[in-house]
Amino acid sequence: MRTRTAIGAAVLATLAAGVPLGAAAADVPLHTEVVHREQQGEGELLLVRHLTLGGTRYELRLGREPDVYFHPVRIPAALPDDPPRITGTDWDEDGVEIRFDSGHTVAVPADAYLGGR
Repeated sequence: MRTRTAIGAAVLATLAAGVPLGAAAADVPLHTEVVHREQQGEGELLLVRHLTLGGTRYELRLGREPDVYFHPVRIPAALPDDPPRITGTDWDEDGVEIRFDSGHTVAVPADAYLGGR
């Protein structure tokens, strides 16, 4: 009886440890590509598609050199378009506002993507 209990506990512990690892592995990018790029003044914006084990996800990357060092903004999967279509951007000294075809907007303050390096 003790042996079965010990084996059951070991199996449960293994499963409990494996679930978070599996969820993390599902988010590891297998392929990444830039689907939109634009620049204004010191700032540059990339819309990046990540193909992962768990599916496709999108991310905005903002910075002076967003290919190397950037401020990431994850795009929610709730946006209906694939890829999400950027319809406009308003850049000023305070930051940038990005508008999507779906009507959603994202505002990022300039110090988030111009600070740092």
